[in-house]
Amino acid sequence: TEQKVPANYIGCALVKGLVVDVATRAIDAGAILVSKPFDNETRTKINQSAQNDGAADDVEATGYFVSTKVLQVKDSNGNSRYHLEYTLIYGKGDHVAKVVGSHIAA
Repeated sequence: TEQKVPANYIGCALVKGLVVDVATRAIDAGAILVSKPFDNETRTKINQSAQNDGAADDVEATGYFVSTKVLQVKDSNGNSRYHLEYTLIYGKGDHVAKVVGSHIAA
């Protein structure tokens, strides 16, 4: 059974909360580094990858950046479904990693 979330700002907030919870546990486990300074080239890459000019600031300060958005997806029959896509960018060791995923929305 698929667990669905609302295809609106409430669903985005629910998914963002799930991702932030995982990121927080990763910080506690030492898998995500907090207060890691980046050079200008890395900051630019983070911001471009996130499509957000403040993403690098978030990754430096908190260890991660999270964003969510609602996407309309059409199947082969032309039927629409909604997905909530999330992006997590985080600092790990000597590099920055990015994870993108989605939840089915109602």
